[in-house]
Amino acid sequence: MSKVNPKYQTGFRLASTLDADGIIWYPVEEAENIAIGDVVSLVSGEGYAEDGATSFAGGATRTLGIAAANADNTSGSDGDISVPVIPFRPHYRFWAPVGNDAIVSQADVGLMFDLHADNSLDSADTTCLYYGFLVEAIDISTAAVATNAYGYVLGRILTTPDEA
Repeated sequence: MSKVNPKYQTGFRLASTLDADGIIWYPVEEAENIAIGDVVSLVSGEGYAEDGATSFAGGATRTLGIAAANADNTSGSDGDISVPVIPFRPHYRFWAPVGNDAIVSQADVGLMFDLHADNSLDSADTTCLYYGFLVEAIDISTAAVATNAYGYVLGRILTTPDEA
């Protein structure tokens, strides 16, 4: 049975209780605008946070976690502001919108999805490097699909092998 998502919003939303030490602050790269719920990455060698891309990353770009608040540095220089980030911890569960392919179904429970964008998942991409989103429940209620055509999933962001 589908679970009801209490917040139909853009981006990843923490469904667990945040640990007391659950926020890490990172300085934001110049000209970046990170929204609450976005995946946040760090480019190695630069040290500044930026919006995540279309996949969980390792290598030259490191995925850090989920933005806990907006951080608009579009008119600032490197490090003028910082963004609070919820790091990936295996006991944290998140609600996330599915960004493409098809409406999710119960058959997707147990699969690992990759990112579609910095604020949604790709149900067609189950090849995950470094991190993946393990689907534990779905929400395809009328309210969910009215807000996001492909529905929402509840799950955990977990580490994966570095090679496919």
